[in-house]
Amino acid sequence: MAVWPAETLAMPVAGAAKFCEVTQEKLVATGIELGLGKGTAARETTRMIARLPEAADGLIQQMTEEYESMPILARVTPGTRAAELHLLRAIRHVVIADMLARMR
Repeated sequence: MAVWPAETLAMPVAGAAKFCEVTQEKLVATGIELGLGKGTAARETTRMIARLPEAADGLIQQMTEEYESMPILARVTPGTRAAELHLLRAIRHVVIADMLARMR
């Protein structure tokens, strides 16, 4: 059983088979393989990396607000709600934070 960050990717990224092997250069290479020019791939990769923390934080905030405002979610037990938000925060502050550090 693999442990983060040696988890296997669902689909290889420019030869990277595990999360720990992914680099910004490999993401750019993937963009090029998909038909983007090198400059466009580099620019878009940089843009997505820069926006990811705010987007992840926004998702956590949105989920928190939806639990409070959507009647169907009001039926979710407090324990389940707490566990789901805890999981999202762990993904944000462990997985995403680690991957972003690898991209810099």
